Amino acid sequence: MLIKDLMITDPPTLERNAYVYEVFRKVNERGIGRVIVLADGNLTGIISTRDLVNLIDLRCRSSCEKSDVYGLIYRTAEEIMSPQPQVAYEEMEPLDALTIMVARNFGALPVLNSAGRLTGIVTEREMLLLFQDIDELLSVRRFMSKRVKTAYKDATVRDAVSIMARGGFRRLPVTDETGKVIGIVTASDIIRGMDKEIRKGNPEEYVRKPLHEVMNRNVLTVRPEDSVNQAAAKMIIERVGSLLVLDENGKAAGIITERDLVIALYHQLHLTLR
Repeated sequence: MLIKDLMITDPPTLERNAYVYEVFRKVNERGIGRVIVLADGNLTGIISTRDLVNLIDLRCRSSCEKSDVYGLIYRTAEEIMSPQPQVAYEEMEPLDALTIMVARNFGALPVLNSAGRLTGIVTEREMLLLFQDIDELLSVRRFMSKRVKTAYKDATVRDAVSIMARGGFRRLPVTDETGKVIGIVTASDIIRGMDKEIRKGNPEEYVRKPLHEVMNRNVLTVRPEDSVNQAAAKMIIERVGSLLVLDENGKAAGIITERDLVIALYHQLHLTLR
């Protein structure tokens, strides 16, 4: 198997002079969470949902009136992109691309052909497909994060953006008065909600909404003793980027993300090569 067998073809792209509101509309296209930025058809940058959350946080830190939001969405893709991103090539072995993703902390790699033209993108989710061909050796407990940041249900979207931006993560479990998890909100959810409100002409109203109005109430879980292979399969089937571990009271005891599973995959593949 080569990267060309794993990659998503025809990924979302925009020219570098496109406005950020166009990025909001494209970034969640096909569930990829990234937009590749082009300059005259050639790869020049990449923008992720995390980049957009960080941008919202920066622009709305002191206030988030309509003028603040419109000042944000009329910036260009070139202004906010990560320039000259690391790439993979169609004929590359998946383990080589995986090593780049883990070592450089990248969640996705644009894919080029032998002529240097963009042909696709490979993300952490595609890498999880490799779990189906390896033994179940490692547990969720070993790779999950035990310290889980949560937000109270009456906190606002703006609060969630701030927590995500400053904590460097994209998923935030939502709790009730007792600390029980009742939902989850992700960076993709926030960008999708902002895009919808931008189209309506009142995006500043969205960031003031309480999380219990915008969260996803379908909280998907995994047990600590389950294998990372099982967790990967569930994420792929459900098309989600994380699974929660809950204690007997329904409180967050851990979380495992696509990034954690990619690290587990890297660990196991290198272990079997020794």
